[in-house]
Amino acid sequence: MILYYYLAAILLTLGLLGLLIKKDLVSMLLSLEVILAAISIFYGLFSKSVGNSSLDPQLQVLFIIIIAAAEAGVGLTLIIQLMKKNNSVYVCDIVENSEP
Repeated sequence: MILYYYLAAILLTLGLLGLLIKKDLVSMLLSLEVILAAISIFYGLFSKSVGNSSLDPQLQVLFIIIIAAAEAGVGLTLIIQLMKKNNSVYVCDIVENSEP
């Protein structure tokens, strides 16, 4: 079971690195999804290690996954709108073209 903790920690680290290093909005959104997946794994493992055998933690993880899917849909819609307006998905181009 300790292997899953390592997996979640690696996913969280990769997501944070992707969020900090990548410059385009699509990659940043995908990194955010990886972070949410790592948090879901951590939450499920923690509830299992504490000994909570009820169905509540599993339902909460399912709720996190549903929220992440909705967030991805809204985020992609916003990125498409920014792409139409600025002809770019890079953060530095959007900041330069923004109105004061």
